[in-house]
Amino acid sequence: MKRNIFGVVVIIIVVLGFWYFMDTDTPEEVPENGLTYIKVAEPVVTETVTRPFACAPDGEATELRRIEDSLYCVHIASEGAAGSVYHTFTYDTPAGSATDSTTFTLRYVQCTNYDEPKQSACMEEQDTFSPDSLVIN
Repeated sequence: MKRNIFGVVVIIIVVLGFWYFMDTDTPEEVPENGLTYIKVAEPVVTETVTRPFACAPDGEATELRRIEDSLYCVHIASEGAAGSVYHTFTYDTPAGSATDSTTFTLRYVQCTNYDEPKQSACMEEQDTFSPDSLVIN
């Protein structure tokens, strides 16, 4: 009898714990870099490649951009996933006769998955965040 009661209590605790974690409206974790709705999916990596700097802006995924005092060729590739969109950013900048190439991937959650007020907070964060800030030292 004691074993059966103990087993039922354990099952109830497991079910309630599972329900609690599944029912929480993510994201509830501590914001990364002060961001709640944008996460670093692949960290910032910078490497020097032995090719001269070149940029072919196409008006869509690639553009030439001046950030502070440096010139960058910025390329953005996007890929959708369930509930999120992953954006891979590549920032190339001249480094003498070579090119410094910085790449990282950010996961943007789909703000429409949230109810208010989180939906508005998500949209505001995504509208005001500049990935350029991850490139500038």
